[in-house]
Amino acid sequence: GTERRPLRRRTARQTLSMRRLDVKESTYTKETSLVYQALGPDREKTLRQLCSATKLSLERCSQVLYMLARQGCVRKCSSKTSRKTSAAQTYKLEPQSNSRRRRVPLYLEHVRLLHGKVAEQIMFCFFTHGYLTVTEIESLLYRNQKNTQESQSIRGILERLYHSDFISVADTSKKPSNHVNDKLQLHVSFPECLEKTLWTVDFQNMNRSVCELECVKLVTRTLRDTDARILQYVHRHERALRGSNTSVLASSLSTHFLETDGLSHAEVTQSLESLKMRSYLAGAPGDQGSGGVHLNTELVTNTTHHQIVYTIVKQRFGETACRLFRLLLNSPQLEQKQISELAMIPLKDCREILGKLLKHEYVRLQEVARTTDHAPSRTNYLWKVHLPSVIVRIQLELQATYQNLESRLHEELRKENASSCASVFHACVDPRDQSETLSSAKRGLRTSVEKLELSLLRLDKMMIVFSS
Repeated sequence: GTERRPLRRRTARQTLSMRRLDVKESTYTKETSLVYQALGPDREKTLRQLCSATKLSLERCSQVLYMLARQGCVRKCSSKTSRKTSAAQTYKLEPQSNSRRRRVPLYLEHVRLLHGKVAEQIMFCFFTHGYLTVTEIESLLYRNQKNTQESQSIRGILERLYHSDFISVADTSKKPSNHVNDKLQLHVSFPECLEKTLWTVDFQNMNRSVCELECVKLVTRTLRDTDARILQYVHRHERALRGSNTSVLASSLSTHFLETDGLSHAEVTQSLESLKMRSYLAGAPGDQGSGGVHLNTELVTNTTHHQIVYTIVKQRFGETACRLFRLLLNSPQLEQKQISELAMIPLKDCREILGKLLKHEYVRLQEVARTTDHAPSRTNYLWKVHLPSVIVRIQLELQATYQNLESRLHEELRKENASSCASVFHACVDPRDQSETLSSAKRGLRTSVEKLELSLLRLDKMMIVFSS
């Protein structure tokens, strides 16, 4: 296999402060960006075709391709064959690699919240190098200065990450690699495969965990302070110990909140009963009589979806439209006159609002003909809300909005780079002139870039919530 060239190092804290992670160029050099652009969406190319397109040497192009493959940005495809040439391996981009890259700061923040700073550093090594062995992780973190205690600590954290489903055994069958997990099952107990295998990030479970956390945050905004803290504690406990006994005992909850917040046993019990009545918490299966509870993830996710959809409808179409939407969601198959009476709004306004919602595919209209000729006077028109299709519609709108904001961000970054070059040139021509105009323009561009980056992060969190 090819040898990996040294990469420019960057700490996880610096990456989080940037509020974004441009792995393809800023972390690895411009050559990686050239290879990435040469592959492009929905293209398959051989190694020699990539060398021709990027003007890189065969050795350097293979090194860059290997690094992208370890990152999960590139995967192998079926070999191309022809009558005149022998078989040649082709490569193409992984469709979900861009969303994974841009969510790295969010993933790191999530891991630090659940497992601490050392776990965050370990996950940053995975995000930077793709898949690693335990020995490689130790060498990256401690540079051959580790001791036995630090080595045991890394193994303990890896086990917690494994049981939280944040890491898994790497499947290297579709990646150009000099490491192969030969004859190793992808789902085995942790101690059996610790030393002899490669580990990588399980992005599917990582997205699910981030989604659960964002849903819990949104749901707890409507709860009392004590109920919210208990719900968040149960969620953290489950995510940190996923794969083992994840139920939380009422006695351990009482002990924890008595020591940390000074809450009495009666207050904790009252909050638990309140959360059980709302069905946010349920008794753990197999724990009858022991007082174990676990988070009702499905209800929390559905409640979050409802809250966000109501907010979107209210902001786009008004409060009256939101009232009609909620009415049709709870009581589907209603006629226009029934909707007007139940919502207590004039029939004319009801007709206009329903027309707007139908135009944007937030409601559906069903015709029920009383006769075979389908005459309008002898046809009932029933209105309803189909929430899954509404969520799909919102997902498409979020993706379109994200693409527009990303294009705007790239344009602002281009202007910022041009402004920096202009200020450097101006300083070289006349060092005594500080050019207040250029400085103020640069500050304005930086403010716009920061606002766009923050908007993209918030939008991405909402996209993760709806991806469930």
